[in-house]
Amino acid sequence: MTLPFFYIEDHNWAQKEITLDEDTSRHVIQVLRMKKGEMLNLTDGNGNLLSTEIVHDHKKHCQVKVNASRFTPHDSRKISMGISLLKTSARFEWFLEKATEIGINEIIPLICDTTEKQKFREDLMNNILVSAMLQSQ
Repeated sequence: MTLPFFYIEDHNWAQKEITLDEDTSRHVIQVLRMKKGEMLNLTDGNGNLLSTEIVHDHKKHCQVKVNASRFTPHDSRKISMGISLLKTSARFEWFLEKATEIGINEIIPLICDTTEKQKFREDLMNNILVSAMLQSQ
């Protein structure tokens, strides 16, 4: 079985112990029922990967110890894709998920003359992108 992947942002990669945010801690401890001594991976989505071990299994502030770190540089090609916002949010969210899973580096939401939906929830879209990145590793 592969180790689960979790996303962390704004992290000092030289630290040897990391306290996970409340949402990630809850998912690790309550949803996955992981215990002290179990292993998991942390990534920032930019090629940094940390192999860690749980040292304090609290549901609101789980602490992990870094065992190994690795940096995998991105492919030199950069694939960008522009897409107009869609009338149905679910279709746009599905597109974001699938485009991320196949390796699109940059998705540019467009507002065209015939675009019916003018609102773009960046926070929701970022959550979808992070979930797809973790799903596809």
